Amino acid sequence: MRRTLRLLAEFLLLTIPLTWAWLRWGNDAYTSLILSVIDPLYEMLGATHVKRGPAGHRFISYVPFLVLMAITPRISDRRRIWGTVFGSLVIFCSHVVILYVADRAYTQNSDSGAAVAQLFPFLLVTDGLPLVLWFVIARDFLRSAVPGLREEPPSG
Repeated sequence: MRRTLRLLAEFLLLTIPLTWAWLRWGNDAYTSLILSVIDPLYEMLGATHVKRGPAGHRFISYVPFLVLMAITPRISDRRRIWGTVFGSLVIFCSHVVILYVADRAYTQNSDSGAAVAQLFPFLLVTDGLPLVLWFVIARDFLRSAVPGLREEPPSG
């Protein structure tokens, strides 16, 4: 119980200032970075960037992922570093995809409600992706922390 409370405290103590920093500076810098990648991609695809919808608000998904990677105990340094790099690249790619899907949805639908309905499944995946990546990268820790995960399924 004490270990769980310590991890929760670490999570909050890192998440709160990182969220503040992201909202204050990080989001604008990241948006500039992602637009510098997506604009040439759109030009190649002949697509239009309409810059509407809820997709940009998902960019903060880096914060919980990075915090979880930083505080998870019993992960080797190599796995932590490479997992963080790999996870960050996957999250970046998911942001590029979600922007493209959002732009297509808002371009094809004059009704914002229909565009959000078309976009909603992609938003769910994007929102859950940091946790799924952490589950994969921290699987050894999770197996030791959650007893049912280390059991082998019954044979036969």
